[in-house]
Amino acid sequence: EGFFGIGDQQLRIIDLPGTYSLTSFSLDEQVTRDYLIQENPDLVIAVVDASNLERSLYLVMQLLEMGMKVVVALNMMDVALAKGVQIDHVTLSHVLGVRVVPTVSTTGDGLQTLKQAVLQRSAMPTPQNPLHFSEEISHRLDTISKLLTNIPSHVNPRFVAIKISEGDPGYLEALNNNRRADEIRKLLDAVLENQATLPEAIAEQRYGFIHGVYKECVRERSGVASRVSISDKLDRVIANTWLGIPLFLLFMWLSFQMIFTIGNPIANMAASILDSLGNLLAGWLGAAGAPIWMSHLISEGIIPGVSAVAVFLPNIFILFAIFAILGESGYMARAAFVMDRFMHALGLH
Repeated sequence: EGFFGIGDQQLRIIDLPGTYSLTSFSLDEQVTRDYLIQENPDLVIAVVDASNLERSLYLVMQLLEMGMKVVVALNMMDVALAKGVQIDHVTLSHVLGVRVVPTVSTTGDGLQTLKQAVLQRSAMPTPQNPLHFSEEISHRLDTISKLLTNIPSHVNPRFVAIKISEGDPGYLEALNNNRRADEIRKLLDAVLENQATLPEAIAEQRYGFIHGVYKECVRERSGVASRVSISDKLDRVIANTWLGIPLFLLFMWLSFQMIFTIGNPIANMAASILDSLGNLLAGWLGAAGAPIWMSHLISEGIIPGVSAVAVFLPNIFILFAIFAILGESGYMARAAFVMDRFMHALGLH
């Protein structure tokens, strides 16, 4: 929580956990959504990654579905430009119906403009959601909205209807307290005309709108699209249903082979040097007439103790180096995706 002043106005800011959506599948998403619903803030500043705009707009769409007043902070503009991505923030603002302010948080660029936008936007009416679902989906959402009971007055019932339709666990659990829950469940179980389920159809149309916005507002320097396609091609191999786990096991085997093949000789050399140092020091102390307990303390206590720890350092250093490389290359995120089902079965999502 913090405060900032602009003109004669004093505004209170609550920094919520960073998230890409408002489901209840993770704790940060749940905390953010619960705060927005329960506290009903005057305005939400959506900090969007300009270098990854298409993914980040999903959260903005959900905020608009909630009926929130929104200002988009188009952050990391310097990173986007370095990648050859140019964003027409004026067109983006027009399409979304919200104020969009380019910012660079590391330098403070755009911060004053963002403050002005927050002040101005908070005094304006709530914008309309620019995404219009198909007639069939809209009809079902409207019907579910009318069947909902016990909804607080400041909560948008259509947003609740969307979350129920998407299968959000938190809202499905709350549905048990609704007097007309059975009628709502019948609507959810029905198949759409195109044989798609309601969650699939909602996600497809939302992503379709976002993709259209991206195409209209973003220009990529020649070569950027090809780099993305290379990443997609790698995903098809590394995150493949059949190849993903064998490749993961191969990479882990190679990693540990490198750790012990390279690390063990270095560790043995370090242990040998330390043992020789202990014997040398014991000989010096004996020749100098030092007490025998001091000689034993150093040669049989301190030196072996340090040696026992030091012999692990080469292996640990190589281990961290390998996993740093795998992490920076983007493989670890893909490995997490590949192994998620297996880990989830063990209770480790």
